[in-house]
Amino acid sequence: MTKKANILVIASWYPKDKTDFSGIFIKEQIEILSKKFRLVVVNPIVDYKSFNPFGKPKINRSLENGVEVIRIEIKRSFPIYNQWNFLRIVQKVIHEEIIDEKIDLIHAHVSYPGGVIAMMLARKLRIPYMITEHYGGFVGLFRSKIHKFLIIRALNNAYLITTVSNYSAKIIKNFTSTPIEIIPNVIDIFKFDLKQTKENHKRIVAGFLGGLDTQVKGLDILLNALIHLKNENLKVIIGGSGKLLPYYMELAKKLNVEDKCEFLGLIPAEKRYEFFKDLDFFILPSRHESFGLVLLEAMASGIPVLATRCGGPEEIVEENTGFLVEKENSESLAKGIQKMIKNLSKFNPIEIRNRVNQRFGKEVFMQKMVEVYNSVLDRNEEKE
Repeated sequence: MTKKANILVIASWYPKDKTDFSGIFIKEQIEILSKKFRLVVVNPIVDYKSFNPFGKPKINRSLENGVEVIRIEIKRSFPIYNQWNFLRIVQKVIHEEIIDEKIDLIHAHVSYPGGVIAMMLARKLRIPYMITEHYGGFVGLFRSKIHKFLIIRALNNAYLITTVSNYSAKIIKNFTSTPIEIIPNVIDIFKFDLKQTKENHKRIVAGFLGGLDTQVKGLDILLNALIHLKNENLKVIIGGSGKLLPYYMELAKKLNVEDKCEFLGLIPAEKRYEFFKDLDFFILPSRHESFGLVLLEAMASGIPVLATRCGGPEEIVEENTGFLVEKENSESLAKGIQKMIKNLSKFNPIEIRNRVNQRFGKEVFMQKMVEVYNSVLDRNEEKE
């Protein structure tokens, strides 16, 4: 496949501005691939705050870092009917108002709604589509029997499925026989400052960074672990915002560990790279992760990591980059923190950074994705 293919990307997870981290890893992947392919991103969303079942969809086009992004916003409709109306309108708008030249491939990120929209659209256009599944709690997408039916059908009709870890692939294989390729998330290490030397902190400084709209990231487990660390001279810098932030701040007070915590709230996109600079190590105590991109960000800064065995982290963390502990176990996490503190001097920032680049750098990602795109495009040409 030698021509520069036109690829339509459907991603319901996509940051709307610098304060939005939803799907930021998808955005970074697309910007890398745009050097080799012509990609147009469609970001379909439902505005659940506004009810207007018969209103026209709002379409907004923008050029973001050289990539055309088209956002389709639909107002909330009647229960049950709402989702079907959303799927129907989005694929209709794409087909009738957005596509102005031949599309060679549709690439959907996340099975629902992206994968289902891609299936509906690909049938009309008679072109192939592929799905990249990012969602760690994959079966959580099955919100009803109808959702499950549509998702499995979308998986079965796709030319190819990619996912970020063997952990995710193993779960998805229970629902489809479509070929699955493992392509981990990507990290641009040069966006991060390497911590060359260990600072002489008065206290050991650990970091946590994650969305706080749910308990998936396990911040409550980390706060409970601090109870067992009374003798450690430790400070935990907590970055992230969400509706549960007040709950976690109150929990720290209730557990009497607030003296060990510093809540920073939202970390803007332009400050995210600076977050890791003052850390001695990073903690990700998640309940489940399909991957764990924030671990790569910490390691790109030369910071060792402590994570839970909850899926993706097992495929990222190695003995020369950090430690793993049992998930949903505050005592196990506390022991892991103690182990990390005792072994900090054994980790080499340059080695950590080089290792993450070898496994998850831009060149590695680009090579794998070019092979995948071309394999699907070549198969389609053979069918024609």
